[in-house]
Amino acid sequence: MKSIIRFIITAVAVIFFLAVATIALGVYGYNQLETDFDATNFSPEINTSPENIISTITDILSFNYLEAAIDLIDGVRIEGTLSFSNNSFIPLFIPGMEHQVYIEGQQCQEKFRTPSFWLGPSSHRDQTISLLVDLEDVPEILLQVLVNGGTSNVQIYSEFSLGTFTIVKESTKSFSVNNSLASFLTGESSTSISTSINVSFTGWYVDGSPVTIAEDGDAVTAKVTLSDGDSGAYTIRVRRDVSSGTDQTVQEETFNYDGSSTARQVSFIPPYATGESSTNGYHIDILKGSETVWTMANNYPPRLRVMAITSGPLSISFDGWFVNGSQITTANKGDTVIAVVSLSGGEAGNYTIQIRRDISFGADETVKQASFSYDGLSTTRQVSFIPPYATGESSTNGYHIDILKDSLTIWTMANNYPPRLRVS
Repeated sequence: MKSIIRFIITAVAVIFFLAVATIALGVYGYNQLETDFDATNFSPEINTSPENIISTITDILSFNYLEAAIDLIDGVRIEGTLSFSNNSFIPLFIPGMEHQVYIEGQQCQEKFRTPSFWLGPSSHRDQTISLLVDLEDVPEILLQVLVNGGTSNVQIYSEFSLGTFTIVKESTKSFSVNNSLASFLTGESSTSISTSINVSFTGWYVDGSPVTIAEDGDAVTAKVTLSDGDSGAYTIRVRRDVSSGTDQTVQEETFNYDGSSTARQVSFIPPYATGESSTNGYHIDILKGSETVWTMANNYPPRLRVMAITSGPLSISFDGWFVNGSQITTANKGDTVIAVVSLSGGEAGNYTIQIRRDISFGADETVKQASFSYDGLSTTRQVSFIPPYATGESSTNGYHIDILKDSLTIWTMANNYPPRLRVS
């Protein structure tokens, strides 16, 4: 009998060790994944209809060059190769990824997707892309560059989810645009890809683990990879994103760059949490001399939020799923389901309960939410919804609950069934 017990204990220990090792290897492997965008074309799409040409010429004669560009251009064509590199020693499964394009920090049109694939150890894969950014999504600053010349930054954020993990990678490319509104009229190319520095943001880290939200008092390290571009003295700055005010540098590091690929990092302790002293969060920019050559996109993530540590702990308990007054663990499609949660302690403020669809190998989706003001004492809240999909439909595992405070997720239901809800 003792030998059987020892065997069972040993087997459980081995299984537990293998599970932990598998998760650790996965986290390591996906942290080593890098993306890079190598552009071959960045050019305006010209509308050569007689009406547009006449309107453009009229605007030019009136010295209204911006309106001339708007009349002449239907959008901007971006073509190139999106590369995925596995720098680890283990094979990685890359699910279908969603990619979002930003020009000068402004989101452009809808996301586009690339198919899933396996990526072997120390290997890479290229995906050819061709995007037309409609005129209505082209930032005015880019139109000014197309008219007057200068440089512009294009960023592509690539995201996929594996269970509870969400991996976000960034690729950035700088373009040099020659001053050539007249060449648009003649059909000649006026745009060229520069040899400006490429910057890949590789994440915020606390105690060696990647984070998108840090806690007040954490020592945070920001990591970037630089390639191409001119050699010289560069500076990485961590900046406090200030609402309705000038951003503030909280830490910086200056280094000499030889023009080849290099990884750099800068560490800091956030002086304020999000919401304190008009602080939204923190971001990075990079300077060559005194000129800013790269700035992180203006959204969260990749920018970093910092959560204040409350003086009294917030307690959240899930009280169950209910249909027609009866508690359930599995609902039928079409049922009106009520989720009930209780809160006690913690900070007063604005909270939101979200019902989320648990999607296999994809980003979870909010199907219903309810916001409320909480006094920091205790409250019981409920949210009703009708599940739009049954388990197994449209990659649906089931449904779960998130709770947010000031748009930050502070609690997520455990990743198992139950307490998560299946729908038949």
